[in-house]
Amino acid sequence: VTSETLDREVISEYTLLIQAWDLGSPSLSSNKTIHISIADINDNAPRFAASSYNVYVTENSAPGASIFAQTALDPDQEQNSYVSYFFGDNQIQNLPVSTYLSINSMNGTIYALRSFDYEELKNFQINVQARDAGVPPLSSSATVNVIILDQNDNAPVIVSPLEQSGSAATEIVPQSAGSGCLVTKIIATDADSGQNSRLFHQMVKSTDPTLFNVGKISGEIRTSRNILQSDNGLQSLVILVKDNGQPSLSSTVTMNIRVLENSTEGITESSTLVKNPEYFSDPNVYFIIIFSCTSVVFLLIIVLLIGIKCKQDRSIIQGYNTPSYCYNRGELHGTFNGRPTIEETLRYPGTGRVVRVPEPHQYSVCLSPESAKSDFLFLKPCGAPTSQA
Repeated sequence: VTSETLDREVISEYTLLIQAWDLGSPSLSSNKTIHISIADINDNAPRFAASSYNVYVTENSAPGASIFAQTALDPDQEQNSYVSYFFGDNQIQNLPVSTYLSINSMNGTIYALRSFDYEELKNFQINVQARDAGVPPLSSSATVNVIILDQNDNAPVIVSPLEQSGSAATEIVPQSAGSGCLVTKIIATDADSGQNSRLFHQMVKSTDPTLFNVGKISGEIRTSRNILQSDNGLQSLVILVKDNGQPSLSSTVTMNIRVLENSTEGITESSTLVKNPEYFSDPNVYFIIIFSCTSVVFLLIIVLLIGIKCKQDRSIIQGYNTPSYCYNRGELHGTFNGRPTIEETLRYPGTGRVVRVPEPHQYSVCLSPESAKSDFLFLKPCGAPTSQA
């Protein structure tokens, strides 16, 4: 009878010595040795030495090259210890991992199926699983971090100044510019990283090497001295831009620097550029056409609105010219039955002259059809009826 659980991986074999004796006198006995071997069952999954690994791969490596090999151990025996390797359910840039890598199912060696480009893919992660052949099979997994190492495979790209239609870029500097005057700056980029992207500038050719210099790190082109009347009015420079990789890659740019004697020459040059149709791009022409059409439509709308307004004002004026209507109080309320007006006279003694006192004035309200639009009322004097002699 076992006193505890047996584990073959701990103790794979037991040796038992059994002795039997009787109760006689003298007592007799005998011994028996029993060897017990523990049979294996698949109770252990394969185990990797670590749960994750970092793998460094140089970009542009040849397809089919081995990049890593990992091994998982299974302490079981025979079929239970046979381990096979395969990739988990991973994707690299939305593609199955099998597009980029393959794995040897017997020993776990990983191979690259294509070369890697650091500028497109800097790192990725895959899951590797190890499974034994037992029943039921047991498995375990490990994570492999693949890190792509950069190589100097990209030459510097000059962003500014740009060559136009295959001709050298042109910069303008006044003759009055003194020593150290900034003319332009070379701007370049490198798609690589680290030291491979560090750029240096060098002037390899110039019309007058003593007139201009270029900053090694900054790329700034400055005058080395004052510009003299005897200097050539058109200076040609060839600038080399190289990186710090091994081997070093480089690019060159050719540029012309024109020396202007005075501002009038600069104005003439600008006028020439404006008159040259090559400097008008298609988008600019389209913009001018659209702006002109919009302005014409706007002016037509303004003229139309002014015409409508004038027509309305003319109708209002005609309305004011219609006959006005005057109403007396008697006409509004019938016959006015007030007290009779007392006729007053002045008599001058001794002369026999009699003067009649003028009668009081009466007013009536005069309204036109458009009076409702005005806050003013106009009073029209209405003469009193004259008495007939």
